[in-house]
Amino acid sequence: MKKLWSGILVVLLLSVMVAGCGGRQADKRAVITFASAEAGAEQIAIMQKIIDRFEMEYPGIKVKLDWGTTQQKILTQIAGGNPPDVFMWWSGITDLAERDVLLPLNRYVDQEGIDMKQYYKCLVDYYTFDGRLYAFPMQLKTNCIIYNKDIFDKAKVAYPQENWTWDDYCRIAGKLTGDFDNDGIRDSFGAGNVLWFEWLLWSGCRVLNDDGKKCLLDSDPRIRKLLPILYKFNKEVCPTPAEASTFAGSGAAGAQGFLSQRVAMQVAPAFMLSALAPVKNFRWDIAPLPQGPLGEKVHTFDDAGLCIPRAVKHPEEAFKFVAFYCNEENQKLLGASRNGIPANRKAAEATYTASSPEHLYYYLKEADKADTPLVPRIRNYMEIIKPLSDQMDLFFLGQIDLDNALSISSARIRSKLQKH
Repeated sequence: MKKLWSGILVVLLLSVMVAGCGGRQADKRAVITFASAEAGAEQIAIMQKIIDRFEMEYPGIKVKLDWGTTQQKILTQIAGGNPPDVFMWWSGITDLAERDVLLPLNRYVDQEGIDMKQYYKCLVDYYTFDGRLYAFPMQLKTNCIIYNKDIFDKAKVAYPQENWTWDDYCRIAGKLTGDFDNDGIRDSFGAGNVLWFEWLLWSGCRVLNDDGKKCLLDSDPRIRKLLPILYKFNKEVCPTPAEASTFAGSGAAGAQGFLSQRVAMQVAPAFMLSALAPVKNFRWDIAPLPQGPLGEKVHTFDDAGLCIPRAVKHPEEAFKFVAFYCNEENQKLLGASRNGIPANRKAAEATYTASSPEHLYYYLKEADKADTPLVPRIRNYMEIIKPLSDQMDLFFLGQIDLDNALSISSARIRSKLQKH
């Protein structure tokens, strides 16, 4: 009996020792936090799958996922001295880069032997300041037109062509707008609303000059020509806010009218495709943006990248995760979900050319030509142009005329520029 108890005690002691060793090994792992704005179930599952893959390949590093974060939360964490080790950032990094709170990534890119030519040039250039790369390209967002083929067929209207113009867009949208059930209320709309700031960019207009020191609202006559054209378009063939509130269902912001088959065409950034992937009750396809009314067509893009704060505790480990997350294999996972175009070109080509709808590749054609960011590399840009945004809201609601809207905006923007 004594021998039996002695054996049991030895086993128990060994178990405790092994468990203790295992605990010490776990404690030795570098723990990094990854903060992402993604909050949908599919995106969370994809992120966790990539994290699991990473921890298998790098057992000495543990990644904690903080999903559903906001830019304000990250800014608060940076100000408080406890930023996440890796965080997703979007719509430009100029403010962060010029505040010197981001870790330059060039040394780590070189150490890992990463060829940045794998990634869309517009993103690499956008994230590079004075030769220093401050964010790793993760996602590219270009714009195309999505359209409901069933609505077109029912109205006997030809599908959009690659070389179509703004006049074509207006003419087609007009044919697909109306009160088709004769109850005195418009029930079908040819197009979704076009946002004024994208509209101006697509036609080559700017609110500020390249260095962000001069307001161009008074000096660019195209702006006064373009905004009334957009006002007329939005009023005649697009739903008003009250009409849009009657759309059934849910989905990506701005897509409800299209998903409920009340809107025939819609400007759709690449991330909106994730909301359309499950659609089975109607046929739809993609067309490029039409050429603008003044004959110009600028190719814009929005962005999302991964940043590492300068105050990071584990820079080597953080970058290994960034590089792994954005490699070709994992970018294919992200691309398959249609939540944006993978920044890795091969991953983008693999996921945006070989599947439906038929003309999905138009998003990549826009990506190849993309040269103008929706948010220019001007510090405090969104704050500076806010007066124009406020006045445009009033203008498109018919509560102020264009001359007054632009005059007020110009004066207030100039005042902000003087303070900055």
